[in-house]
Amino acid sequence: MVPVHPDVKSRSTQAQGVTLREPMSLGGIIRETAPACLCAAVVPPDIRGLCSGSAPVWAAVRQELAGNGTSSGTSSGFVSRSNVIGSRVTGSGRARLLVCTLAACAALGVSAPASAHPRVDEARGHVERAEFDAALGVLEALERRGSLPRRDVLDALELHALVQLALGRRSAAEQTLQTLAILSPAHRFSPSTSPDLVTTFAYARQKAPPPLQLELSHAPTAAGQRLVARVIDQGKLVQKVVMWVRVNSAPPRRVSGVTTVVSLSPGDHVEFGAVATGAFGVLLESAPSRFEMPGKKATPISPWWYAAGATVAVAATIAGVLLLSSGSDETQPSPPTLEAR
Repeated sequence: MVPVHPDVKSRSTQAQGVTLREPMSLGGIIRETAPACLCAAVVPPDIRGLCSGSAPVWAAVRQELAGNGTSSGTSSGFVSRSNVIGSRVTGSGRARLLVCTLAACAALGVSAPASAHPRVDEARGHVERAEFDAALGVLEALERRGSLPRRDVLDALELHALVQLALGRRSAAEQTLQTLAILSPAHRFSPSTSPDLVTTFAYARQKAPPPLQLELSHAPTAAGQRLVARVIDQGKLVQKVVMWVRVNSAPPRRVSGVTTVVSLSPGDHVEFGAVATGAFGVLLESAPSRFEMPGKKATPISPWWYAAGATVAVAATIAGVLLLSSGSDETQPSPPTLEAR
């Protein structure tokens, strides 16, 4: 058994101003001390960054890691730093270091801004409490449902990769981050994000196919205008495309597929776009495309003009009848008479 550093072996020892009630447990140390205790003395440079400060309990963390077979005791009775950190920490030992860092971040209360979707926030809460299996279950359910808006899709992919790294599934994390790179090549992480995640993203982006694109076009046909949404998807992420079309001020009409034909009149204003969906939800929304049909739109005659014309016609008829009925008897025509000779 690797001995505990004197700073943490006593139940009454103070670390960062907090009494350690569980000095032999990494979980207890994380809960009871400032997460800065897991800084540079334990976390390798490519994982370091979520916390900072001195490390009065780093020996206890090393002891916890020693159970993984990644370290051995030294003549001074402590775990050799060279056997725990740096490039030699791989596999389960590396994943466990990331778990430590994430748990420390959770104790600090450092988190990304709240998402618009409660289930994404639920997964983030599991990550902050180092409940990675629970977070994975929530994220996989969201992936199957595929109903998230684009912003939440990006957040879910980032969390998914973070969980996969924490569970030691580096290949799966790289694949998830490739998807993130296809959807958002210039994706910006929160300042509190694990540097290991950022580094892995940069590596995955180099291997990722070109970004997903939606290109809109239109052309005349015998039946009207053909509207087309061309999908450039070398990563094969898109599962469905839905187009929407608005003519003049009418409500938008939605059509499943990458092409549709609309019947138009001269002067009509047209606006259309497309949405590509896949795992988790909306992967990409195109910017709207607008055009106007050539020619002058005929101005419809107001119904009031028809009503006015009918009123004038009725009035003229009535006036004519009245004029005819108001004449004297002398002016009225009489039947022909026979004159005797």
